[in-house]
Amino acid sequence: SGGSGEGSTGVLIADDALVAHSVVRGGETDGVGVEVQKSGTAVLLNNVIVAGATDVLGPAVWAGSDPGGAASLTMHHNLLWGANAQWLLNTHKTISTVNDCDDVVCVASTGNITGFPYFVDSDGGDFHLQPISPGQGAGQDPTAWVPVTLEDLDGDVHGADGVWAIGLDATGWPALGTCHGGEALY
Repeated sequence: SGGSGEGSTGVLIADDALVAHSVVRGGETDGVGVEVQKSGTAVLLNNVIVAGATDVLGPAVWAGSDPGGAASLTMHHNLLWGANAQWLLNTHKTISTVNDCDDVVCVASTGNITGFPYFVDSDGGDFHLQPISPGQGAGQDPTAWVPVTLEDLDGDVHGADGVWAIGLDATGWPALGTCHGGEALY
């Protein structure tokens, strides 16, 4: 889980980072889920990334760019959600424009989806996905980026059943867990 309060960011990436199998949440109102500064390089893989809770500003992912440089962003199989459906990645309005990778910051982008994540009990800190979540079974094998066996917080191995989940839990139920901003999480 990420920041709290107006305008806060869930995870801020200034250098190089991998964020995988995590849940990242922006601030209560106009917070950004993941922000990649223009000097940063990020790989986002199999995450649930949630922007602010109201329809003010705040995309799920913001990656900086200007004439002096641009962030480098690779996104595969993330569930992006925000109350403001007009912003998913920078100013891209639809998941197809995100997956088309037509932004200056984009290196590669495939399999990303959007939709309400259906957490078990986010207010109570349980960010496991309910069976009706669009993130169930929508992940990708991450071993090209993370060449180790990934265990979730319950001790279950991600992908052991041949299905890769998006988010914290390999099986979807039933433990507690959150991610911590500013780290590569896997």
